[in-house]
Amino acid sequence: MHVFAEWEAGHRGYDNKHFRVTHPNAVNGKDQQTMFKIYTKTGDKGTSATIAGDRRPKDDHVFEALGATDELTSSIGLAREFCKDANLGLEEELVKIQCIIQDAGSNIATPKSLAAPNQLRVTQFDGSIVQELETWIDSYTSDLPPLKNFILPGGGKSSACLHISRSICRRAERRISPLIRDDEIDPESRKVFKQ
Repeated sequence: MHVFAEWEAGHRGYDNKHFRVTHPNAVNGKDQQTMFKIYTKTGDKGTSATIAGDRRPKDDHVFEALGATDELTSSIGLAREFCKDANLGLEEELVKIQCIIQDAGSNIATPKSLAAPNQLRVTQFDGSIVQELETWIDSYTSDLPPLKNFILPGGGKSSACLHISRSICRRAERRISPLIRDDEIDPESRKVFKQ
């Protein structure tokens, strides 16, 4: 059973405090809350299932992209904890970014070629959220001096961890590129990884 975190106030139930976990096979057009296990009991034969239910080799482009997005959200989670310890006030933005990436991951896990219309509808990525990310980037960038050199990653635990997240994000973008090129996922999802 595949599930995804929901976010964004008014759009998918995100209220900055609670997350719903829903199954993409909505009932009667409505999301259905569900509990899920972290194991599948399907045995390991070198394959995994997409949301559409097709089994693919674990090194398939879909799972390479999902692995990179999973690693990205994990690294952001670590950075978020360092930011919290340093009292930087970035936790809410970082949580929302993690949820946005999870939403993009749901789209990645639902290749168009095999998904049912209701699965595509539920996992469609809304690229309009990227405008909010761009606003954050512009705001934080305006506080910085003009960039004259390449930045050597470091500058404290939170900064160094965010640099790791940035480089993982570049890899995630490279991993989803073949899926976009093959029209398997919504090209809007790429926008998250280009920021």
